[in-house]
Amino acid sequence: MFVALAGLPEFTERSINGLNEFCKKNNISKVYGAFWYSTPQDIMKIEKFKSLINNAEVFPYKHSLPFKLGRFKWLDLEDYRFEQQYYLKNWLLNEQIKTDDNKCVMYRADMEWEVIPDIRINVNNNTILTTPIEGHEYVPFEPVTFNDQFYIADFNYIKKLYSTFFVMPTEQLYKIHSRNKYRFSPRHSPLSHKGIEGLLFELNKINKMKVKYCYGFYRFASKPKLKRFMLFLNSTACKLPCIFFIF
Repeated sequence: MFVALAGLPEFTERSINGLNEFCKKNNISKVYGAFWYSTPQDIMKIEKFKSLINNAEVFPYKHSLPFKLGRFKWLDLEDYRFEQQYYLKNWLLNEQIKTDDNKCVMYRADMEWEVIPDIRINVNNNTILTTPIEGHEYVPFEPVTFNDQFYIADFNYIKKLYSTFFVMPTEQLYKIHSRNKYRFSPRHSPLSHKGIEGLLFELNKINKMKVKYCYGFYRFASKPKLKRFMLFLNSTACKLPCIFFIF
């Protein structure tokens, strides 16, 4: 099992320590990272990441897309944020990582764990393992969205998933994502696409992937009472998912 992460070289001492501890706890063999860079300071950050993470292989990428396809134009509007993010991840997964390891952990460099999950369980080819609560969302994930910040799945499936974003016609992607507009969500406005999480849900549904949850919580709430409540909620959601999620 290995970790793959991509994005800007933004991390903290706490997130670096958390990644090393996560790898140690779960017998992670390797960490692969792809980072945008545009300044000498970015290069310094990337080198620092390599020096602090055990057994890391890092691929810098100059922060300028060779093209702007408008793959998520109904979400990106003007900044191409999702396209840049998923372009870099696809480049890392499908062009740079060469391994026979068949289990991949998708991760964020700035992840700050409150509770580091124990993921040493069997993840089948048709199963995705994730946490039930995303870091910046203080509610359990709903059955119509999917946590795109941390999950574990078969490597071949993840490569296929990310290549889909740049192989499938844009119109077809939009048509698939639009199905999510008509799914009920108590925390999104009516007829909302529900962000990139909604698109991932639809693609996982098409591919008949099952979602399972592990006990882990990151980006802890600043208020102690809220933090304690969130830890309780996270633990309960993992043990009794039928209370929070419709299967």
